[in-house]
Amino acid sequence: MILWIDLETTGTDPVKDDIIEVGAILTSEDKELSELSRFHQIYKPGVEMARIDPAVFQMHTKNGLWQESLSAHHYADDTESIEQIMDWLARNRALDFDFIGLGGSGVSHFDRFFIEQAWPAVAKLLTFYAFDVGAVRRLARIGGMSFGTAAHAPNTDPKNHRAIDDIVLHLEEARDFVSTMADIKRTADGPR
Repeated sequence: MILWIDLETTGTDPVKDDIIEVGAILTSEDKELSELSRFHQIYKPGVEMARIDPAVFQMHTKNGLWQESLSAHHYADDTESIEQIMDWLARNRALDFDFIGLGGSGVSHFDRFFIEQAWPAVAKLLTFYAFDVGAVRRLARIGGMSFGTAAHAPNTDPKNHRAIDDIVLHLEEARDFVSTMADIKRTADGPR
Protein backbone atom coordinates (compact mmCIF):
# COMPACT_ATOMS: atom_id res chain seq x y z
CA MET A 1 0.00 0.00 0.00
CA ILE A 2 0.95 3.61 -0.42
CA LEU A 3 -0.32 6.26 1.98
CA TRP A 4 -0.70 9.42 -0.10
CA ILE A 5 -0.87 12.32 2.30
CA ASP A 6 -1.15 16.07 2.24
CA LEU A 7 -1.05 18.29 5.29
CA GLU A 8 -2.12 21.89 5.56
CA THR A 9 -0.41 23.67 8.42
CA THR A 10 -0.07 27.05 10.10
CA GLY A 11 3.56 27.31 8.95
CA THR A 12 6.66 25.33 8.06
CA ASP A 13 8.10 24.43 11.49
CA PRO A 14 6.80 21.06 12.75
CA VAL A 15 7.69 21.95 16.34
CA LYS A 16 6.12 25.43 16.47
CA ASP A 17 3.35 25.16 13.87
CA ASP A 18 0.20 23.06 13.76
CA ILE A 19 -1.45 20.69 11.34
CA ILE A 20 -4.90 22.09 10.58
CA GLU A 21 -5.97 19.67 7.85
CA VAL A 22 -4.99 16.19 6.72
CA GLY A 23 -6.05 14.43 3.57
CA ALA A 24 -4.97 10.86 2.98
CA ILE A 25 -5.68 8.28 0.32
CA LEU A 26 -4.54 4.68 0.57
CA THR A 27 -3.75 3.09 -2.78
CA SER A 28 -2.43 -0.20 -4.00
CA GLU A 29 1.25 -0.25 -4.95
CA ASP A 30 0.72 -1.32 -8.54
CA LYS A 31 0.47 0.26 -12.02
CA GLU A 32 -3.05 1.52 -11.41
CA LEU A 33 -2.41 3.00 -7.96
CA SER A 34 -5.99 1.94 -7.23
CA GLU A 35 -7.70 3.94 -4.52
CA LEU A 36 -8.64 1.84 -1.49
CA SER A 37 -9.85 4.43 1.01
CA ARG A 38 -9.80 8.12 1.98
CA PHE A 39 -9.34 9.94 5.26
CA HIS A 40 -9.95 13.64 5.86
CA GLN A 41 -9.95 15.69 9.02
CA ILE A 42 -9.73 19.36 9.98
CA TYR A 43 -8.05 20.31 13.25
CA LYS A 44 -8.12 23.25 15.60
CA PRO A 45 -4.99 25.45 15.45
CA GLY A 46 -3.08 25.81 18.70
CA VAL A 47 -0.84 28.56 17.38
CA GLU A 48 -1.80 32.14 18.19
CA MET A 49 -2.99 33.98 15.10
CA ALA A 50 -0.29 36.64 15.53
CA ARG A 51 2.40 33.93 15.11
CA ILE A 52 1.07 32.61 11.79
CA ASP A 53 2.97 33.63 8.68
CA PRO A 54 0.82 36.26 6.90
CA ALA A 55 1.10 34.46 3.53
CA VAL A 56 -0.08 31.18 5.08
CA PHE A 57 -2.91 32.96 6.90
CA GLN A 58 -4.01 34.67 3.68
CA MET A 59 -3.89 31.39 1.72
CA HIS A 60 -5.98 29.50 4.29
CA THR A 61 -8.42 32.39 4.67
CA LYS A 62 -8.91 32.55 0.90
CA ASN A 63 -9.55 28.80 0.55
CA GLY A 64 -11.86 28.70 3.61
CA LEU A 65 -9.69 26.38 5.69
CA TRP A 66 -8.86 28.89 8.43
CA GLN A 67 -12.51 29.45 9.36
CA GLU A 68 -13.22 25.71 9.25
CA SER A 69 -10.22 24.98 11.48
CA LEU A 70 -11.40 27.46 14.11
CA SER A 71 -14.63 25.44 14.37
CA ALA A 72 -12.83 22.08 14.69
CA HIS A 73 -13.16 20.05 17.89
CA HIS A 74 -9.68 18.54 18.25
CA TYR A 75 -6.02 19.41 17.81
CA ALA A 76 -4.04 17.19 15.43
CA ASP A 77 -1.92 15.71 18.20
CA ASP A 78 -4.82 14.96 20.56
CA THR A 79 -5.09 11.31 21.57
CA GLU A 80 -8.49 11.07 19.86
CA SER A 81 -7.08 12.48 16.60
CA ILE A 82 -4.24 9.95 16.62
CA GLU A 83 -6.70 7.13 17.37
CA GLN A 84 -8.90 8.19 14.42
CA ILE A 85 -5.99 7.91 11.98
CA MET A 86 -4.75 4.60 13.42
CA ASP A 87 -8.30 3.19 13.39
CA TRP A 88 -8.70 4.19 9.74
CA LEU A 89 -5.40 2.49 8.87
CA ALA A 90 -6.42 -0.62 10.82
CA ARG A 91 -9.88 -0.81 9.18
CA ASN A 92 -8.17 -0.70 5.79
CA ARG A 93 -5.66 -3.42 6.73
CA ALA A 94 -2.70 -1.06 6.36
CA LEU A 95 -1.43 -2.26 9.73
CA ASP A 96 -1.11 -5.78 8.30
CA PHE A 97 2.07 -4.66 6.51
CA ASP A 98 5.46 -4.10 8.11
CA PHE A 99 5.79 -0.77 6.32
CA ILE A 100 3.60 1.52 4.22
CA GLY A 101 4.98 3.65 1.40
CA LEU A 102 4.58 7.41 1.83
CA GLY A 103 3.32 9.26 -1.23
CA GLY A 104 2.57 12.84 -2.18
CA SER A 105 4.41 15.98 -3.22
CA GLY A 106 7.17 17.27 -0.98
CA VAL A 107 6.33 14.60 1.58
CA SER A 108 9.95 13.78 2.42
CA HIS A 109 10.98 17.30 3.36
CA PHE A 110 7.70 18.68 4.73
CA ASP A 111 4.83 16.36 5.63
CA ARG A 112 7.03 13.59 7.11
CA PHE A 113 8.43 15.99 9.74
CA PHE A 114 4.94 17.04 10.86
CA ILE A 115 3.82 13.39 10.94
CA GLU A 116 6.82 12.48 13.11
CA GLN A 117 6.02 15.33 15.49
CA ALA A 118 2.23 14.90 15.80
CA TRP A 119 1.68 11.21 14.97
CA PRO A 120 4.80 9.15 15.85
CA ALA A 121 2.81 5.90 15.64
CA VAL A 122 1.98 6.68 12.01
CA ALA A 123 5.57 7.74 11.29
CA LYS A 124 6.84 4.33 12.50
CA LEU A 125 4.73 2.61 9.82
CA LEU A 126 6.21 4.56 6.91
CA THR A 127 9.03 3.45 4.65
CA PHE A 128 12.20 5.55 4.74
CA TYR A 129 11.73 6.36 1.03
CA ALA A 130 8.83 8.27 -0.48
CA PHE A 131 6.87 8.28 -3.71
CA ASP A 132 7.41 12.00 -4.21
CA VAL A 133 5.68 13.26 -7.34
CA GLY A 134 7.10 16.72 -6.69
CA ALA A 135 10.61 15.42 -7.33
CA VAL A 136 9.44 13.59 -10.45
CA ARG A 137 7.62 16.71 -11.66
CA ARG A 138 10.77 18.83 -11.35
CA LEU A 139 12.90 16.20 -13.13
CA ALA A 140 10.30 15.94 -15.91
CA ARG A 141 10.38 19.71 -16.42
CA ILE A 142 14.14 19.55 -16.90
CA GLY A 143 13.53 16.93 -19.60
CA GLY A 144 10.80 19.04 -21.22
CA MET A 145 7.92 16.85 -20.05
CA SER A 146 4.93 17.35 -17.77
CA PHE A 147 2.42 15.03 -16.15
CA GLY A 148 -1.09 15.18 -14.73
CA THR A 149 -2.77 18.54 -14.47
CA ALA A 150 0.43 20.40 -15.38
CA ALA A 151 0.37 18.71 -18.79
CA HIS A 152 -3.10 20.13 -19.44
CA ALA A 153 -2.59 23.59 -17.91
CA PRO A 154 1.11 24.49 -18.09
CA ASN A 155 2.49 27.41 -16.06
CA THR A 156 -0.39 27.34 -13.58
CA ASP A 157 -0.61 26.09 -10.02
CA PRO A 158 -3.75 23.96 -9.97
CA LYS A 159 -3.54 23.36 -6.21
CA ASN A 160 -6.02 25.09 -3.95
CA HIS A 161 -4.08 24.02 -0.83
CA ARG A 162 -6.88 21.86 0.49
CA ALA A 163 -5.63 18.44 1.51
CA ILE A 164 -7.86 16.00 -0.39
CA ASP A 165 -7.95 18.13 -3.55
CA ASP A 166 -4.16 18.33 -3.60
CA ILE A 167 -3.77 14.58 -3.02
CA VAL A 168 -6.09 13.87 -5.95
CA LEU A 169 -3.86 16.07 -8.16
CA HIS A 170 -0.71 14.30 -6.93
CA LEU A 171 -2.25 10.92 -7.68
CA GLU A 172 -3.24 12.09 -11.16
CA GLU A 173 0.38 13.08 -11.76
CA ALA A 174 1.67 9.77 -10.42
CA ARG A 175 -0.72 7.71 -12.54
CA ASP A 176 0.15 9.74 -15.63
CA PHE A 177 3.87 9.27 -14.92
CA VAL A 178 3.49 5.49 -14.42
CA SER A 179 1.49 5.24 -17.66
CA THR A 180 4.11 7.23 -19.57
CA MET A 181 6.91 5.05 -18.20
CA ALA A 182 4.98 1.92 -19.25
CA ASP A 183 4.59 3.38 -22.77
CA ILE A 184 8.33 4.12 -22.93
CA LYS A 185 9.12 0.59 -21.77
CA ARG A 186 6.81 -0.94 -24.41
CA THR A 187 8.48 1.18 -27.09
CA ALA A 188 11.96 0.25 -25.87
CA ASP A 189 11.06 -3.45 -25.72
CA GLY A 190 9.80 -3.27 -29.33
CA PRO A 191 7.51 -5.80 -31.01
CA ARG A 192 7.77 -9.40 -29.93
